[in-house]
Amino acid sequence: MAKILTDEEKSVLLLLDQSSKIGAKTLQKVVHHYKNTLKKVLTDSPTILRDFLDSKTVDVIVEARKSKLNEKVFTDYEITLVFYGDKNYPKLLSEIFDPPMILYCRGDISALKELSISI
Repeated sequence: MAKILTDEEKSVLLLLDQSSKIGAKTLQKVVHHYKNTLKKVLTDSPTILRDFLDSKTVDVIVEARKSKLNEKVFTDYEITLVFYGDKNYPKLLSEIFDPPMILYCRGDISALKELSISI
């Protein structure tokens, strides 16, 4: 079973995910490395981050730390965020190799529980 993230941990993931240079694999590395201390990715020194990430990725994370999370865009566009581990996260999707950490959804999220096909 996936760990249920706190609101603070979700904000950290969203902050990192809003950078176009940070992808799903990097997010998963960060979550795996920090386990119960995800907020530390925002305060740890670049030297510590380089223990498990390459220098280019560390530079991108350091730059992302300077930005602010724009949560208004989610309400303006009626986007519902579903995080890996949330009760609304699709069970079958959570069982695939390399599932996405965040789903950005518009519309009726109860449809996530329905049988579906993906390509």
